[in-house]
Amino acid sequence: MQEFLKSCIGHCILMFLIGLIVGCVFLFISQIRNAFAKRDLKIQIKELKSQISELHKIIVDAGVTHSSQVNELKEKNDNMEKTINALNRKPNRNELKTLYLYDKAVHIMYGKVPGFSVMWEDTLKEAQKEMEKIESGKKKLFEKIFHPSLFGNKSINDETNQEEQKENS
Repeated sequence: MQEFLKSCIGHCILMFLIGLIVGCVFLFISQIRNAFAKRDLKIQIKELKSQISELHKIIVDAGVTHSSQVNELKEKNDNMEKTINALNRKPNRNELKTLYLYDKAVHIMYGKVPGFSVMWEDTLKEAQKEMEKIESGKKKLFEKIFHPSLFGNKSINDETNQEEQKENS
């Protein structure tokens, strides 16, 4: 009977050792699988972080673009408001006098200078381009309506050249 007990105990120990070895093998396999899963998750985290940083850059760039567009539209709106206010304003006596003088001078030049009409047409085309800029809100109207001598000593050509240089820069 002792032998039987010894063989049962030996058999139990053998089974225990086999179970322990099988458990350790399964534990080792699960640890390897977890290590691979952990590595895959780290790779996914890096990809997600890079995607988030790209999205952040895109959003920041869009915000900058949007804010610059808003500032540009605010400036155009401001210029248009000033233009509307200037157009709604009734001309005073000095302005009407200046306008009458210009009209009279143009008619006198038509009669006296034969090449004046060609130059006048070119000047009108240039003035129309300037008015288109004013209507689009890119330029202020107030100081551009009447002769510069009413507002300072600059000539029209000086102002036009300076504005064209600003636009070209």
